[in-house]
Amino acid sequence: GVPKSAGSFVPPRFSLTFLVVPTLGEKSVPDDEAEAAQQRVAPAAASTKAPRAAQAEPASALEASAPPPLAVFLGACALSFLAFVAAALVLQLLLVPVTGNAEAGLDIPAALALAVLGFVAKGVKVVGQSTEQLVERLGRYSRKLAAGLHFVVPLVETVSYRCSLRERVLDVPPQQCITTDNAPLTADAILYYRVVDSRKARYAVEALEEAIEGLVLTQLRSSIGRLTLDETFTARGALGAALLSELDSTAQLWGTCVTRVEVKDILPDQSIKIALEKQMTAERVKRADILESEGQRDASVNMADGQARAALRIAEGNAEALIVESEARKQSAILEASGLAQGVEELAQRLAVSTSEAAELYLDRARIKTAGEIGAAPSAKVLFVDPAGVGSAASAGGKGIGALAGAAAAVADAAADDK
Repeated sequence: GVPKSAGSFVPPRFSLTFLVVPTLGEKSVPDDEAEAAQQRVAPAAASTKAPRAAQAEPASALEASAPPPLAVFLGACALSFLAFVAAALVLQLLLVPVTGNAEAGLDIPAALALAVLGFVAKGVKVVGQSTEQLVERLGRYSRKLAAGLHFVVPLVETVSYRCSLRERVLDVPPQQCITTDNAPLTADAILYYRVVDSRKARYAVEALEEAIEGLVLTQLRSSIGRLTLDETFTARGALGAALLSELDSTAQLWGTCVTRVEVKDILPDQSIKIALEKQMTAERVKRADILESEGQRDASVNMADGQARAALRIAEGNAEALIVESEARKQSAILEASGLAQGVEELAQRLAVSTSEAAELYLDRARIKTAGEIGAAPSAKVLFVDPAGVGSAASAGGKGIGALAGAAAAVADAAADDK
């Protein structure tokens, strides 16, 4: 028994099921075996509805073991006790030379007490927590011993199997498998299982762990054979779930429950490893080339965009400069024309002539200046004179050379003002 809490104590359970004996001529069947017997004598229609696991149990191994008749059982118990009494008497005879009391003879009460003590001590069994033991009576299955204190009849009942109910780990050795695309590989798996029925684990299979290991290897090869090489690398979770589903249904026949199956590692063949490495290298080179080309493309686009923006800015700057320059020329021409008009008016006022005559004199002055510049050039040889201009100058001279002489000073002043 186990305490239910820290403050309460439950006394250990003491099993005396061996004392429950049938009447003479009847057979004693444990509860679970009686239920199995009732199921076997049920109608055939009900037996067809039994679970698949129950129908598949070996009849010879899990059939209800009928204990021997009462007389045989009591006789076996008596013989067992007499064996302990005989052992006690033999022990007394062996101790006589040691004690030197040969005249005292055999002490029957002491021998009986010693036999009872040995009989009880030999029959007491303590079963640990999360553990079960199977008891066989005269070679036949009798009952299960759960955690606690129990008693078995020495020499008549024996504990034939001790089973732990805790979860166990089974490391399956690496297995050579072939995928559906004929790629050889090595698969390594690990299995977690727990015994839920120690009777089936004892009598339904010869070696439980070896049977589970062989089943795992078979199912592992079968499951990987339905996948391609690429799928084995990406479907480990699905592969473990498929193995768990296939193993659990079969393991239930052996009284076990498979809780988890994990595929630890999948190693392809060396030639496939080399091919995969080359493929990965080519894929990385391809990605690097793509990234490099995309970088160059983005750089070219950015450069062209920058050049377009720069050209646009330059054009905008040139346009603005032309506008400013034309505006400056316009203002300069306006100012120059305004100054020229003002100079002609002042010249006309000083000479007391009309504005047109003053303008003509201003133009003559400009012609004379231009002719002087042309004549001063080293390459100048011929001076072309407009006859009409000479005539108008002569006509103007006819009106009065003195007026021209008097106007020279005014023209000089006007030129100074113009500068």
